[in-house]
Amino acid sequence: MLAGALWVAVAGLHAVALWSAAEATHRVASAEHPIATRSRAPAMQVVANPLLVAVPVPVPLPVPTRTMAQTSIAPHSPAQPRHPPEAHVPAAALQTDPAPAFLPPPAPSPSPAPSPPAAADPMPADAVPARLPSTTAEAVPRYPTQLPPPLHWRFQMRRGGRDGTADLRWSPTADSYRIDLLGWTSTGAFDIDGIAPERHTESRRGREWRAVNFQREQGRITFSGSQGDAPLGPGAQDRVSWMLQLAGVLAANSGLREPGSEVSLVVAGIRGSAGVWRFTNLRAEDLDLPAGRVAAALHLRRESEGPYDLQVDVWLDPARHFGPVRLLMQRPGVATDAPGQVELWLASDAP
Repeated sequence: MLAGALWVAVAGLHAVALWSAAEATHRVASAEHPIATRSRAPAMQVVANPLLVAVPVPVPLPVPTRTMAQTSIAPHSPAQPRHPPEAHVPAAALQTDPAPAFLPPPAPSPSPAPSPPAAADPMPADAVPARLPSTTAEAVPRYPTQLPPPLHWRFQMRRGGRDGTADLRWSPTADSYRIDLLGWTSTGAFDIDGIAPERHTESRRGREWRAVNFQREQGRITFSGSQGDAPLGPGAQDRVSWMLQLAGVLAANSGLREPGSEVSLVVAGIRGSAGVWRFTNLRAEDLDLPAGRVAAALHLRRESEGPYDLQVDVWLDPARHFGPVRLLMQRPGVATDAPGQVELWLASDAP
C-alpha cells in the first residue's frame, strides 16, 4: 500500500511538472502571437486526489518573454567618447572639383544716378581754368573802378536754341551788393578794387545747388562741388559779378576804351575752376537791339583757351554807365543752338 501511495505521489508530481511546462509555453505563445492564442482550448486542469498526501509543489520561476519586434523602444546607442575620434575622410572626397569650363559673367554694377540734364543749366559750363600765376598781384593789374548805379534790365535770351527772357538785377548798397541773373546770385561787399564777392550760388527750382565761397581772411576761394581751392587775389570775381566789375573798370579808366587795350580779371567758376580772363577791346560798334539803337558800344572779347573753354563777347554801352547791353557765351566750333550756348540782348532798361 505504501508503494502505491508513493507511485501516486510521483504521478502527481509528474502531472504538476507537465502542467507548469504547458503553462509556460502558453505564456510565451501568448506574448508572441496574442491573437492566435485566444482561440486555443483552455489548459488541462489537474484535480488532486483527496486520498493523496499533500506534497509541496515547487513554484516555477518566471520565464522572460522575448518580442520579435520592439518598435516602441529606441535602439541602444553606444556611449559617446569624451573626445570624438577624427572622422575618416575618403581620399576621393579630398579632391577639389575641377574648375568649370565657363564662368558666368559678373553681375553688372548698378548704374549711377543720371546727372541733371544740360538744358537745366542757367548758364554755360565753367571754362577750363587757366593756371593761376604764383603771384596773382603781379600778373593781374589792379584797376580803379566806378561802379554803375542800381539797375534792373530785361533781356531777350536764346539758350540752347530756346528763346526766352532773363532779368539782370544789380542791387548795391553802401557796404554790400547783390546780383541776380538766370538763377545765378552773387553777394558780397566792396573794397579798394571794386566788387568783392563773398558767395556765388547757382540755384535750381528755387534752391541753392552749388556755391563758390571767397574766404578773404584765409585768402582762398573754395567750391562746394570740389575739394580743391584757389588763391584769392585782388579784384577776383565770380561768374556773374565780372560783368559789373568790367563796367566799373571801363568807366574809371578812359585809356582802356581804346581798341587793342586789355582788361584782365580773375574769374572763379561754380565747378571748381578759377583763372584769368583777359578781355581785349576790339572796337566800338553800333547795335540795333530790342531796347533800341545803341551807338558806339564797346565790343570786348575773351578768347577761348581750350576745346571746351568759353569764348565770351560782351558789348558795353557808354550811355548806360558801361553796363552790358549784349552778351554772347559760346564754345567755338559748337552750334549756336547747342546746350550751354547763351546770348542776351537788352530788351528794356525799365521793366
